[in-house]
Amino acid sequence: MQDHSGGKAAARVSLGRRMVHYVFRATVIVSSSCAATFGFLSASANPAIPYDAHLFATGIAALFGAACGSIGLLLARMRLVRTEMHDLEDSFEKVSDLNWELKEAQERTKTFLEAQGDAVVRHDVDGYLTYVNDAYCALAGHSREQLIWGKEALPVLEQG
Repeated sequence: MQDHSGGKAAARVSLGRRMVHYVFRATVIVSSSCAATFGFLSASANPAIPYDAHLFATGIAALFGAACGSIGLLLARMRLVRTEMHDLEDSFEKVSDLNWELKEAQERTKTFLEAQGDAVVRHDVDGYLTYVNDAYCALAGHSREQLIWGKEALPVLEQG
């Protein structure tokens, strides 16, 4: 089994760097648009300064550029989130498939063990029963519910 923890850490670092980049870009755009808006409004509100079409066009262009930059940031972030969602959906589908395969293997094993004529028992290190088949239940004279998580029901004989 491969260890993918290094890849996940690198992906987190890469995502963190991208987020710092996005935050920096957004800060620059917001501060630029605030400065442009403040300069535009203060110049247009001052009656001593005559109307300047170039100043007005520059202010509008700055605001438009800030709006386009913000939209670009949002679109880039949406694309990143969409990609991450697709990756998560793929991972979820793989895990679901593996879970289904595991359940199928468990059912096959259980059916195989139940069909055995021999007594089959599984216990943990402390001697508590974790699995018994029907043959073991018949031999012990108890139901499966009475035997599971109990101690050995049959005496164990040691030879030689």
